[in-house]
Amino acid sequence: MAPPVIVGLTGGIASGKSTAAAYMRDAGVPVIDADLIARQAMQPPSVCLLCVRLVFGKEVINEHDGTLNRARLGQIIFGDPKKRALLNRITHPFIVASMMAQLLWQLLVRLQPVVVLDVPLLFETKNVLWICSKTVVVACEPDVQLARLQMRNPELSENDAKQRMAAQMPMQEKTKLADIVVDNSGTQSDLRQQISALLQNLYPSRRAQQLYRGIILSLAALVGYTFVRFATRR
Repeated sequence: MAPPVIVGLTGGIASGKSTAAAYMRDAGVPVIDADLIARQAMQPPSVCLLCVRLVFGKEVINEHDGTLNRARLGQIIFGDPKKRALLNRITHPFIVASMMAQLLWQLLVRLQPVVVLDVPLLFETKNVLWICSKTVVVACEPDVQLARLQMRNPELSENDAKQRMAAQMPMQEKTKLADIVVDNSGTQSDLRQQISALLQNLYPSRRAQQLYRGIILSLAALVGYTFVRFATRR
């Protein structure tokens, strides 16, 4: 029986990782987005946001609505590795717990054969790396990455953009650690074709999927039967 495939998807800032994840969703693959979970964890009145305020001060909170001032927090952490690491220590436990809950739902309830964990800092933090059966890095040339970042965030100077790129693990190092590298230096059409080919190779055979689902459903039925027998025992 082929076990489900858990894919760790990562890449540098503005490398096209989010676009690759969107193409995977379009193909029907569930994608658990660490960035989205992180944003949800920072919504007031969350415990995570309260911890961030206590550590970094009220200047990172918008006075009018109590939400996180992401621009101000970014200015604080991107130029200071120690403060960036401190922020990660605060937020990552909340993010990982939510990701694991969603992963279990996809595997044990929806019986998905392939699930993608979209994690920008997959190799840096290693928080969910241990559970990934395959790792995929979306990479591109540094000049392409810089141009895309400045196009996406026109408020950033070239120096600020380079600083944000430098805050992450070098792309070359990520590609060495990955099982699969997707080159996104070309067009979106090229990227979509690569993702399509990648998914075809990741999916287990139909027979293996049916066998896995059958075993999970049988185990669920056995647990349910045992619970009913125990609950009604006199």
